[in-house]
Amino acid sequence: GGWADASGPLKLSSVASDAVEACIEWIYTGACSAADDSRLCDLLRAAAYLQIGPLLEAAAEVLIGRLGPTNALASWRVADEHGLTALEAAAVDAACKHFSAIAASDEWKQVAPAQVRVLLAHQRLRVRSEEEVYHAAIAWLRAQEPPVDAAAAADVLSLVRYPLVSAGFLRDVVRAEPLLETRPGHQLMMTVLASMLEARTGGTLPSMRRYGMEVLFAVGG
Repeated sequence: GGWADASGPLKLSSVASDAVEACIEWIYTGACSAADDSRLCDLLRAAAYLQIGPLLEAAAEVLIGRLGPTNALASWRVADEHGLTALEAAAVDAACKHFSAIAASDEWKQVAPAQVRVLLAHQRLRVRSEEEVYHAAIAWLRAQEPPVDAAAAADVLSLVRYPLVSAGFLRDVVRAEPLLETRPGHQLMMTVLASMLEARTGGTLPSMRRYGMEVLFAVGG
């Protein structure tokens, strides 16, 4: 296998043809362009596939500067596929920063389970309240086809910091959720109630999500 002994034209079926053309343009001219963020991700894949290191680094740097709610998840996937650690870290940070918009989008329902777990557990997730994290978890679980099993559903829902939600929300919303009407779900609720009781009797509450909570102080006049 490989380039040297390939017989006939080499088929690059795993990369977009216009991305390959952009790579060739870069090789000959030292410059190329991508029409939008999706094409830029395609260019990253092509540069990785063709092992064009300088172009791969340059494209990743450009994408880091463009990260936002519409491309953070896709950029994260590409970075993970090709070991681009700086891009992956920046994409995860962007996904945390723009979590409210991402969780309200159709793309959220198609996110890989590993990415969902990273985000729901992340300390720097920017949310208005922990209830928002719960609703995002439920929306993702309900969208999965085939449905995730009871243990996996409870595992995702365990990432919500329940002692930070209101008693009314826990009573009226969480305890009425059909996805928790399972053996793993009941076990999760027992654990949640125990942790809330401990917190109310002198234990330690889970820490608040910290993204966006930084405060800047101006000193002097």
